[in-house]
Formats: sequence, C-alpha cells, structure tokens
Amino acid sequence: MFVEILSVDIDDCVSFDSTDINVDPIITGGVQSGARIFIKCSLDNIKSRLQIDLGFGDVLCRDPVKLEFPVILKEFEKPGILAYRIETALAEKFEAIVALHLLNSRMKDFYDIIFIASNFRLTHGSVSESINATFRQRGTKLENSKRIFESQFKRNPEMQTQWTAFLSRKKLQFEMNFEAVVTQIESFLKPCIDEPESNAVWNPEAFRWEKL
Repeated sequence: MFVEILSVDIDDCVSFDSTDINVDPIITGGVQSGARIFIKCSLDNIKSRLQIDLGFGDVLCRDPVKLEFPVILKEFEKPGILAYRIETALAEKFEAIVALHLLNSRMKDFYDIIFIASNFRLTHGSVSESINATFRQRGTKLENSKRIFESQFKRNPEMQTQWTAFLSRKKLQFEMNFEAVVTQIESFLKPCIDEPESNAVWNPEAFRWEKL
C-alpha cells in the first residue's frame, strides 16, 4: 500500500524512496498495537526520514473529522485529511498513563493532555464516551485510574525527574511541576469518570467544566 502511495507523482519537489521502507512493531503492554514506518525522503539535496505510526484495532466512538493540514509555504493549498477526533486521542493517552502507571516514561502524554485541556472546548459526554470505550477495548480497568490521582503517584520523585528531563529535552517553557500537572489532569478528566452522564462543556480558558 505504501509503495503505491509513494509512487504517486505530485509536483511538490519532494521525493520518497519506495525501495527503502523500514517497519518496526509498536508494543503496548506487551502486545503489538501498531507499526512504526520509516521512509527516506528528500527535497533537492536535503535528506530526511518520514515517520508514520499505524495503530491496530483502535476504537472510534464517532466518525473521524476532516481537517486542513497546515502548510509551510502559503502559496500551496492546504490538503484535507481525515483525522481522529481529539477526544479519541485524549482517551488513548490517558489509558496509556493508567496502564503503565509507575513504569511510564511517556511524559509527552501528560503534556499533550494538558495542552488539549488548555486549548480545546469539549463536551463532557464525548470525553466520557471515548475514555470508557478506549479502556474497554484495551482491557484496562477504569477504576485503576484512581491510583494516578493519588499523592504517592503525583509526588513520585522519579516521575518528577522524568518530567523535568522531558521539558528540558523538548525546550518547553512550562512552569508546573509533575504534581501540579497530574492535579490539573485530575480536575479535567475525573468528572468524566465519576459522572459519565452530564451535559457540561469544558471551558479551556477557565480550565473547568461548566453546566449548560
């Protein structure tokens, strides 16, 4: 499939090497959950490597949405792509955090959830539905999410060290420590776990759920 896609001739000066495609398994909880594909590409004499992650068996509660993919050069038309709803991506990141618990080294999941909560207006029902469906499909008990919000986890020194290293590595200016980040995630997601049925809407500016 990828060889066929890469063979499509598009006048954008970017070329892909369809003869050199590497595929690595993505392992989640000891089970292969997808594949990571690496493709060599070039723009004139500039060489790079494209990474594409494929997920297997992910559950989608609602239809994908069509988004405009941003372009660097404004004279080029923005391509339209079908994408996960933000609630699905959010649920998958939260499930990974709960499933891995203290074994987690994926600090980006914590950062991404805070980013979503700070920038997107979401409905309580859609977030709750996505979380429940994702946990059910991946065989993770939703009740295990409680341990993420315990002081023992929030104040774990190793998690704080990993969080600090992540921010430094990504050159991110972020004032909250790990405990504050998890507390913010708790205020965002715990109501969706404790009370699945609600007509509340998330207000990212006020960082709270608001009843309609």
